[in-house]
Amino acid sequence: MRSAFARSLIPNVPPTQAELERAFALLKLDPDDLRCAYCGNPSTEWDHFFPVMRKGKPTGYLTRIQNLVPACSKCNQSKGNRNWLEWIQSSAPLSPRSRGVRKLDRKIKYLKTYEAWGATATVDFSDVLGRSALDQHSEYLDEILALMRQADSHSKALRSQVLEELPLVIQEKRPSLWRRIWRWIFS
Repeated sequence: MRSAFARSLIPNVPPTQAELERAFALLKLDPDDLRCAYCGNPSTEWDHFFPVMRKGKPTGYLTRIQNLVPACSKCNQSKGNRNWLEWIQSSAPLSPRSRGVRKLDRKIKYLKTYEAWGATATVDFSDVLGRSALDQHSEYLDEILALMRQADSHSKALRSQVLEELPLVIQEKRPSLWRRIWRWIFS
């Protein structure tokens, strides 16, 4: 819930056609046969090059083409919210280095060029929105979490009540009167 609430502040900036073409050119990728920028396997998703959130708070990076790279699920899940360069060269499970990806130095070179294109640009949400607006957003989250705890407690009490009354209230489903008449007439 905290992650979803924080993520709701982060805008998705749609890319222009020129930005998409530039991204594919910098990464040396064919848009008609999109491959993972990290390992070269078929791409299944887009990865935030720099994570947009850490510990339930926005990092300042946005969801925009300069901060997105095509990735396979293995790489995206393995990388998580780590620094891409440290991860790609690490022995982490499913990292390109640990999987023995060929021409990894070339991929790193392309990714560094891509990074220089604008992936490191960030937004300071406090400066843009103001501290009071962010505090209000946090208060809404706290109120929602408190209501969810109350609702959960209430649900548990209601389930207990149903279980106690179950032998008295459970009913066998019987055919409707019209269906019984229909069967009686045409049987």
